[in-house]
Amino acid sequence: MPLEHVVTVSTGRVPWRPLRGLKLGGTSFPGIIKEGRFLDADGRMMFFEMRHPDGCVTVHLDHEKYKSIVFEVPDKRQTAKTITDALNSRK
Repeated sequence: MPLEHVVTVSTGRVPWRPLRGLKLGGTSFPGIIKEGRFLDADGRMMFFEMRHPDGCVTVHLDHEKYKSIVFEVPDKRQTAKTITDALNSRK
């Protein structure tokens, strides 16, 4: 996805909400794994790839199929900083 479509990045804990939305493809075992496409309560698409909610980065998007993508990384603060620095450098 183009960097221009990234609105914000966050490192807040992603809560496990088994009934958060409709699973459209992927795997979800509450408290163990959440991967794939989901519709949120507002009908917007989200993509998840996570096993540990405390280690995730959430990238909020505009002009994309997904409203946001949530993915687990080894160092969420450094990953978010890298994305944020890239966003700031384009201004």
